[in-house]
Amino acid sequence: MQRRKDQHKAVRAALLPYQRPAGPPYLVCMLWEHSRLADDDGLSSALKHVRDEIASYLGISDGDRAAARWQVGQQIIHEQIEVLDPKTWKLGKVWANRVRILIFSAAMSK
Repeated sequence: MQRRKDQHKAVRAALLPYQRPAGPPYLVCMLWEHSRLADDDGLSSALKHVRDEIASYLGISDGDRAAARWQVGQQIIHEQIEVLDPKTWKLGKVWANRVRILIFSAAMSK
């Protein structure tokens, strides 16, 4: 439950500064960058809440094939970031995990 809320909040904050592109239909590309590769169902699971929030931002259902086509990819990154442990108030290193998002609209090509 918390992971879902955190991902929705992060995606919403990332998209907020941008004007929603004209559309639909949309082409939404998501690139998951992580320290290891996931299998197909693991990748879908990792991006589920990201996809839900993008669909909400675009004002569409993520299952509406006429409104959007979704493409996903992944790549390995070997990057660590420092985070603050809220229990101990000490800095620690964790592997970076991020999603790059590109949204294209059919109206952009006209």
